[in-house]
Amino acid sequence: SAGRAGAGDGSAVAGGITGAAAGRLLHGVAGAGQMTQATWQVLQSIAGAGEVSEATKQMLDFLRICGWCREWQRWGGKGDGGYPMCLDAIPSAIAWRAISLGVSNHDAWTLDALAKCGKVDQYDCTVDHGADCSAEAGCTFHKECIAGADAASPSAGASVPQPTVTLEQLVGADEDRSIVMKIDVEGAEWAALYVNASILRKFKQIVVEFHGLENRAEHERYAAVLQRILSAGFQVAHLHGNNYGGLFVDGSVVVPTALEVTFVHGAQSRESCSSAEESTSSDAKNNPDGPDIPLTNLAY
Repeated sequence: SAGRAGAGDGSAVAGGITGAAAGRLLHGVAGAGQMTQATWQVLQSIAGAGEVSEATKQMLDFLRICGWCREWQRWGGKGDGGYPMCLDAIPSAIAWRAISLGVSNHDAWTLDALAKCGKVDQYDCTVDHGADCSAEAGCTFHKECIAGADAASPSAGASVPQPTVTLEQLVGADEDRSIVMKIDVEGAEWAALYVNASILRKFKQIVVEFHGLENRAEHERYAAVLQRILSAGFQVAHLHGNNYGGLFVDGSVVVPTALEVTFVHGAQSRESCSSAEESTSSDAKNNPDGPDIPLTNLAY
């Protein structure tokens, strides 16, 4: 597609462009498909002229796909708001609770979660009413936004709409591995997920849209969040880039600035972890009318 391939000579763009400038250019236009393949290769090379930092390497290592799912199903339909879910981690014989953090004015994910889990709690303080949510169907809307409980947590100083609630407050009384959760909260996810393992163990599957991955200064703190999730018994089972966003590029490393990650507990482990995004039949472009963006590549 336009975002991944093309023809033409991009060598002329190399002169006078620093690695940082090339990275900013890639972030700004790659997601929009406004470059040829040759231009992409030149800018990618310039952007990665420096050494990948240790903090970035650690973050990338924690994002590698180490879990294997036999059956995927997309919840939320095609387009933005839909996510591949691993059905291996949602036994149909058990009544589960689902949590949807960030619903805005539409949340078709809730409808599919209700069909599988029977109960959904929606949280979003930026709207007055739930989306695709009815009490009769088992859905409850809470006009609250998720926030980090730890004052030292990553991005804790970022502006978060009020009122807020923490994960510990949401799930403190639930049994371990009894909840599936979707998080799309425009950057507040980093602080929200910086919690103790005892809280993370309440979940069986977590799908998150991470934001701000182009912010190199935050990579050490992002890695700390990812390490906590993995230490609670999860494996990354799937990656998918949101083509509404841009790209973080560092040499061979290609990471969408908005990256959907599926964490699963109990997934079959791979013989070796993969650094490359793998498309499934459950994937779909977030922006149906926009071009694809390059697949995630975590190898440095």
